[in-house]
Amino acid sequence: YKTMASLNQEIISPIKSFSDDREYSYSTLPNGLRYLLISDPTTDKAAASVDVSVGFLQDPENIPGLAHFLEHMLFMGTKKYPDENYYSKYLSEHGGSSNAYTNLENTNYYFNVIHNHLKETLDIFAQFFISPLISADGTDREMKAVDNENEKNIPNDYWRINQLFKSLANKKHPFRKYGTGSLKTLKETPETQGIDVRSNLLQFHEKHYYASNMNLVVLGRESIEELRSLVTELFGEVKEKSVESTEKKEEESREVAYGQEQVKKLVEIVPVQDMRHLNMSFPFPSLRQYYQQRPATYLSHLIGHEGPGSILSYLKKKGWANSLSAGNSSSCSLNDLEVFEVTIDLTEEGLGSWQEVVSVVFRYVYILIEKGPQEWIFNEIKLINEVDFRFIEKYEPSGYVSLLASKMRVLPPKHIVSGYSLLTNFNPEMVSKLSLLLTPDNLILSLVDQSFGAKATLTEQWYGTRYFLQDIPSELLQKWKNVKDIPELDLPAKNDFIPTDFTIVPADHPREPLPKQIVNTKTCKLWFKLDDTFLKPRASVIFQIITPVADSSPESSGMLMLFAQLCEDSLNEFTYSADLAGLQFSLNDHHTGIKVTVSGYNQNLSVLLLKIVERIKKLTIDVERFTSIKEKLVRDLRNFKMGQSYEVAREYFTLTLVDTCWELDDKADAIEKKTIEDLLFFQKRLLERTRLEGLIHGNISEVEALKIVHEIEEVLQPNPFPHSQEPVLRILDLPSKKKHVYQNQTVDSNNNNSALYTFLQFGENEIHSKVKMDLLGQIMREICYDQLRTKQQLGYIVFSSPVNMYGMLGFRITIQSSEFPPHILEDRVTSFYDFFQNFIEELSDEEYQKHVNSHLARLQEKDQNLWNETQRYWGEVSKRTYLFNRVQVETKILRDITKSKLSEFFRNLVSTSKALDIHCMFFLLSCLLFFSIFMFFSVWCESHHPVSSRKRVHDCSFVHGV
Repeated sequence: YKTMASLNQEIISPIKSFSDDREYSYSTLPNGLRYLLISDPTTDKAAASVDVSVGFLQDPENIPGLAHFLEHMLFMGTKKYPDENYYSKYLSEHGGSSNAYTNLENTNYYFNVIHNHLKETLDIFAQFFISPLISADGTDREMKAVDNENEKNIPNDYWRINQLFKSLANKKHPFRKYGTGSLKTLKETPETQGIDVRSNLLQFHEKHYYASNMNLVVLGRESIEELRSLVTELFGEVKEKSVESTEKKEEESREVAYGQEQVKKLVEIVPVQDMRHLNMSFPFPSLRQYYQQRPATYLSHLIGHEGPGSILSYLKKKGWANSLSAGNSSSCSLNDLEVFEVTIDLTEEGLGSWQEVVSVVFRYVYILIEKGPQEWIFNEIKLINEVDFRFIEKYEPSGYVSLLASKMRVLPPKHIVSGYSLLTNFNPEMVSKLSLLLTPDNLILSLVDQSFGAKATLTEQWYGTRYFLQDIPSELLQKWKNVKDIPELDLPAKNDFIPTDFTIVPADHPREPLPKQIVNTKTCKLWFKLDDTFLKPRASVIFQIITPVADSSPESSGMLMLFAQLCEDSLNEFTYSADLAGLQFSLNDHHTGIKVTVSGYNQNLSVLLLKIVERIKKLTIDVERFTSIKEKLVRDLRNFKMGQSYEVAREYFTLTLVDTCWELDDKADAIEKKTIEDLLFFQKRLLERTRLEGLIHGNISEVEALKIVHEIEEVLQPNPFPHSQEPVLRILDLPSKKKHVYQNQTVDSNNNNSALYTFLQFGENEIHSKVKMDLLGQIMREICYDQLRTKQQLGYIVFSSPVNMYGMLGFRITIQSSEFPPHILEDRVTSFYDFFQNFIEELSDEEYQKHVNSHLARLQEKDQNLWNETQRYWGEVSKRTYLFNRVQVETKILRDITKSKLSEFFRNLVSTSKALDIHCMFFLLSCLLFFSIFMFFSVWCESHHPVSSRKRVHDCSFVHGV
């Protein structure tokens, strides 16, 4: 690394991919702020990110969550721009968005905006780090938002288990800290101790938010020198470090997070959801300096492999596991700590044999140690990374700058872009050293299952997770040190899917700007487009196997899910190498049948696709895998109701409106007792009457596309069915002047969140109405968030959006709250609609035009990569609209919508009142308020119709969807 003094004078161009047409320049401002400039003359969106090298590990011991709270507060006005919602309002009016996150050692802020508004947005953004207001009133209100965010996380098993693992660390190491914050940590406890939290926020900002503690990335259409001038002007005011920090010395002298007293532990954890996991955690030293060799990646590549000879392959054959992942934990990466984890999703039998499962993992590790590091394996990993970097694709600008800003903390300037992608030399010594840390003596073992409730005597402080902790018995440690040989375990074979042919198919003459239909028969419709935009050796194939029996009943729907998962699982050993080499596939159940997707490097795409189709046609079912996958699917279906309240509300919204949409519990019940014979009979019914519809897009010629579809038809032998049997979703057409209410309660006693999903139905999808609905969404998005979330603090999750549901248009507002019950939220939304009607009418012509232009920019934004373009085209195929030039058509319509037309449209939408509200009440509240809510609905009975199930929505007719 170069010294700061030398970097102040130096401009560095980071290494980039040959296919990356952007220009990069790194340097440092006189105040010490490091910055990376990216000039992209073709980008539609500009973007910027600031990564501050402070996270919740630096929280004061007596105010947990302070760093995260400060992140929230920086959005709520600055001295130069004091309005709380000025930043979000400006972004909304100029096609932008923003977000931030607080991590262990860093806090990251980022935004995107229409490219020609970069300077103004960057000025607003820079003030976060120069002169934030952190007002007393805003501080009091935003505490509630942090608390609501915390309440959202409390029932989430990922957050619960992660915090529990941290709590097991050395008490003298800050990794133990809890970082989200709550009303208790930010208000109640500080008040009892006489602590002024606002003063601490200001002091925290003063102490940590200085120039040399920040990394800035800016991406725009401007030239590098124009961007440099902007950054110098706007960020030159960020203060320099006022006092010498002692944190680096404290960090260097602190004790290790997981020493001998913290390892060789067994933790048995009671989850919220019905899950069975085994997690083996091995503390490592920091490996940041080895970013070009990545020795831990070598180990994760082998231990996490899923092909023949792998740990997972063996565990599946034994009936002990469904999935396995291995690698350094993203939530445990510090300057002095990394944690290598092996996480296994266990079957019921696997839980009973968990000691043997651990033995298998250690036996494989010992094989790696005995055989020693293999350079050919490293070279294969290196080659895959080189190919991916060579043909790197663009993606959403704000995500890209956020990633690079975070990398600037730990990588030298030359490798900010290429770091973690390009590997250099093989380091067998370091691989061996890390392998020797994967031992029973360096293990923290976690078992997760609801059956541990009876023995769980301890409770984690912040999330209330119940667990039991003990030392791993010495005889068990000894057993794992002397595991017997398992002949089935071995290193993976050479990966034949790594592409070597990168020839670009010549463009059509004349050029075809949109997909065209190249097959149109009774059994198959195929749309095709040769890529002439991105010119990378990639392609995408998506097709549906459409069948009348797909979603005809809960049983059919459940069996289709089971069949798709069994097919995918049976292909896993074959397809895993393809996935490593950049060729992905998915096989999903769909209301019309089965959806198959293959995307990535085109050289071997047809080989993989044909293998998938053959497996669908001739699935051989293993008894162990059938039992395991069915049992896991049933658990997953029943676990859904233990999830986030707003997601449960959304599911019940769909159940209420869609004719052939089935309760997840009903699907679980329908398949729980099914046998292999039942599934084989279902497979026969599923495939006896089918037709195909697909899209081939990318670096594939029309001749090759026709060959692919011919091979698919040869295997599947589609057999057409009458049009009357076409699977079509029908949507309830709600009656006017009536509000229907579906009330549901959560079943998780840990979940204190209620939710409201309120929906105004418009009618069938007609393009002029759709464009008006989308424009309404553009205007309402920020004002809804500002009013209901920021000002009224109804909940952490608040959003509004248009709904285009299987050909039915409408508008929704969703709120999840830990403080207010759904009927109160409903009242607030009703009042907001009145407020919003006035808001539209009072918009100036200039403000209205800003929103129109903002929506135009979103509509016309170019696809970032081939897959984005494929998804856009597939949306037209799957909905059977086939309006591939939708952008041009909707642009013309949008330009003709006046403010008065839009205001009248919204007034009619609300006054027609074809309304459906989904109330999801948290468990305790539903018990306490049962009687009052019952009375509340009784009073409303003339205008509000309670719905106990979708079959009892009164006065409704069905309209056809897709």
